[in-house]
Amino acid sequence: MKKDKKTILYADQAVSFGGSIVVLGSLVGALDKQSFRAIVAGEMSKSILDYHMQGNADIYVIPRLFKYTHWTKVTRVANRIHPLMFKKIFIYLMSGIKSLLNTVYIIRLITIIFKEKVDLVHVNNGMSNLEPIIAAIVTGRKYVVHFHGVEKPGLIQCLLVNRVHKYIVLSRFLADAL
Repeated sequence: MKKDKKTILYADQAVSFGGSIVVLGSLVGALDKQSFRAIVAGEMSKSILDYHMQGNADIYVIPRLFKYTHWTKVTRVANRIHPLMFKKIFIYLMSGIKSLLNTVYIIRLITIIFKEKVDLVHVNNGMSNLEPIIAAIVTGRKYVVHFHGVEKPGLIQCLLVNRVHKYIVLSRFLADAL
């Protein structure tokens, strides 16, 4: 009896070349092609994603309206707001705006999950890559979160952290930080 391949959706939030896409390419390249099928959803150009996946994955380019690079600017502004209560209100407001703007991205991920019959969602870049986690939860798919560095989780990430099925970390230090 032939065993069906499991389909893994790798969701990455990198907007330019860097370490996370190299690591992702290595993970996809190391998959047992007899047992798994890889799909990558990223924000970079298709040619860059194709180059790093080396033909080992189907590629979807899905841009977000509110990228993680925008969040860096938000936190820079927030750090100048005093008192702390106003700073927190600003962060929550901007978080809500980010979520609204990225609703289309989440819907596109959900569509891919159903169309491609995805079994597992691999969330690259930690809990800050929140939208694929939401898509996995909405579709009832298991998900793993791959941490590349230490991050300070927000309120929503703290609420979701106990729902993560598995973590992938790059060092003992990161493992201990979780």
